[in-house]
Amino acid sequence: MSDPDKPTLARHDLWTGLALALLGLATAEESWRMPRLEERGIDPWTAPGIVPGVLGAALAVLGVVLALRAAKEVRAAPAARPVRIFGEGDARRRFLVALALNLVYACLLVGRIPYAAATAVYVFAFMAVFGLEPRRPGVLARLAVFGLVTAAATAGVIYLFETLFLVRLP
Repeated sequence: MSDPDKPTLARHDLWTGLALALLGLATAEESWRMPRLEERGIDPWTAPGIVPGVLGAALAVLGVVLALRAAKEVRAAPAARPVRIFGEGDARRRFLVALALNLVYACLLVGRIPYAAATAVYVFAFMAVFGLEPRRPGVLARLAVFGLVTAAATAGVIYLFETLFLVRLP
């Protein structure tokens, strides 16, 4: 039995693969333009931009692979209904809410309040929006768990970037 949504999913994968490939290329290109600090005698493997450049290149390659696989499925499949890039119904709503939370974090919180506070607000809000069902019992217990996870995640992110990656956070 064939999956009636397969052509539609393949079209979503095609667009997603193309978007990821473009994002990866843009990330790799911007990383390449970062200063290499050769004049300071810094080891080239520790220069800024190495990790984002490698991640961007990997993202571009994987995006191309996804797009090529999806293109093959789209060609083999019968005509499908039109693709809605941002999904439909609840999937679209969840995507837009996640996008709004990310934009608030990146554009309004980071750099205006201490990084730890901005990250904690973002992590807690994300979990509360997507993980809390107000009509189910135990809301306060789940909020307490979200608070503990927020504290651990915030401390982990700060430790990871400042101690292991030697990145000064805003």
